[in-house]
Amino acid sequence: MRAEADHLQQILRPLMPGPNGAPSRLVVRPIRRGSLSRVFRGDDTEDGQPVVIKVCIDPATGAPDCANAAAYFAAMQGVQALSAQDPRIGCSTPLLLLQAQAIVVASWIDGPTVEHIVQRGTPAEARAAITLSGAWLARFHVAAGLTSRTWDMPPVLAQLDAVIATAQQAGTRMPLLLGAAEVLRRTAGLVGAIAMPWSRQHGDFKPGNLILSGDTVVAIDIDYRPPAPCIVDAAQFLNHAALQRPWRLAREGWIGFVEAAFHAGGAQGGVLLPELPLAWTRLHHGLRTLIHSHVWSKPPKIWVTGWYLRRLVRHLSHQLIVLETHHAGR
Repeated sequence: MRAEADHLQQILRPLMPGPNGAPSRLVVRPIRRGSLSRVFRGDDTEDGQPVVIKVCIDPATGAPDCANAAAYFAAMQGVQALSAQDPRIGCSTPLLLLQAQAIVVASWIDGPTVEHIVQRGTPAEARAAITLSGAWLARFHVAAGLTSRTWDMPPVLAQLDAVIATAQQAGTRMPLLLGAAEVLRRTAGLVGAIAMPWSRQHGDFKPGNLILSGDTVVAIDIDYRPPAPCIVDAAQFLNHAALQRPWRLAREGWIGFVEAAFHAGGAQGGVLLPELPLAWTRLHHGLRTLIHSHVWSKPPKIWVTGWYLRRLVRHLSHQLIVLETHHAGR
């Protein structure tokens, strides 16, 4: 990535001059390589503030993904417009799009990720970070325009059938997965009958994509997807947050701790999420994550990751069954 950083430096220096129009001294350094993008940091900009430089990559070909870069830039612009309505919707500021090279430049956000805080912070720090995350998501959903709708469940169940078929073809151990899938199918009708809040979606809302900045959090890597149930973003965050301290999954209190802190933030932001649909969506997400983990995680890591994910799916299955029973008893 060092050679690519030097190349980016040559491209961006003429476009990002130094103070008072002086020749640019922009210095680009590699940060992270992923299957969909490569991320760099740029320093010595005109205003003295660092920038983040993202190069979007087509995972199939390794070529620049121009369409994805344009979509990512537009998503940041959309969320920035929401932050003008509510300054506590922290987000990175889009600065420059070079679509032909699939390059996006935005403001750099300093601070630890919520993932880091939940993993290594004190219980009080973890609670505060999770609560701020719940509040950010609620404010984002409110600013983007809340509606109340029911959920058309057949397409969601079709997605479930597809991932179960993938697991069977891969020879994955199935008893737990099939049991969880049966609970989801059995309760889908209950979930589909409940009106719930809908809004635009972050699309990848998890602790690693939230940066603690002062008394709020700033969201990054936002897809800004079309409206869907708000529980979809929430379910992804809650599952990822629970897995930040996986050794605690056996303790009932840890998952409850995460949920209570997140819901406190949601209440502050003005969005209350229905309990049964949220539990259903968390199990659906957890099941898909477990099956897909065999693609992005290999032995020996998958043995540990899979064990923790199975424990989470088992817990979420039990939680949904309990809520199903309570719902039937009303």
